[in-house]
Amino acid sequence: MKYLQRQHALDQNVAFNSLLMSEFFLCLQQWRVEELGQSGDDWIRLIVPMSIRDISDRRQTATNRATIVQVDRRKRDFENPTGFLPRLDREIAIIRDW
Repeated sequence: MKYLQRQHALDQNVAFNSLLMSEFFLCLQQWRVEELGQSGDDWIRLIVPMSIRDISDRRQTATNRATIVQVDRRKRDFENPTGFLPRLDREIAIIRDW
């Protein structure tokens, strides 16, 4: 799958994890509509674990500081798949920078 390669993420100037997450959202939406016959108008929520380690944690040997983040999307978010990836990547970057 060429579109899921790291080089594609670099070409799009997005994080590889954002690329994977966007593809997962799009596949979930397609599956819900085509296979389950749902309207797809309700929310899809992904719970994403994120590391919150920072530079001050580097001297600690086995510190694992993490949190979870909810990322929600609706049908209208999937109507423009090419714009979906950059918006999702920007949102994840903002959360990560907090």
